[in-house]
Amino acid sequence: MWMQQVVDEREAELAVEHAADVIIARGGEAGGHAGVIGTFVMVPAVVDIAGDIPVLAAGGIVDGRGLAAALCRGAQGVVMGRVSGHR
Repeated sequence: MWMQQVVDEREAELAVEHAADVIIARGGEAGGHAGVIGTFVMVPAVVDIAGDIPVLAAGGIVDGRGLAAALCRGAQGVVMGRVSGHR
C-alpha cells in the first residue's frame, strides 16, 4: 500500500496520476516542512482531485473536534500526532 503525503494541489494531481492508494493532505500546521497551505483549506481541494482515492488530513488536528472538522471537509480520516505540551 502506498500512502503519499501532499502539500498542494499539484502534488495531489501527481499522486493520483501515479495511482497512490491513499493521499495524505498535509497542511502547513504539520511538523517539519509541510508547505504553507492550511490543512482545512487544502483538504476539500485534495478530496476533489482524489476522486475515489481515500484522503487523510494531517496538520493541526489534536482532538475529536479536528477529526470532525476533517470529516466534514471530505476526508476519510486523519493522521494525528501529539503536540508537545498539549493536554
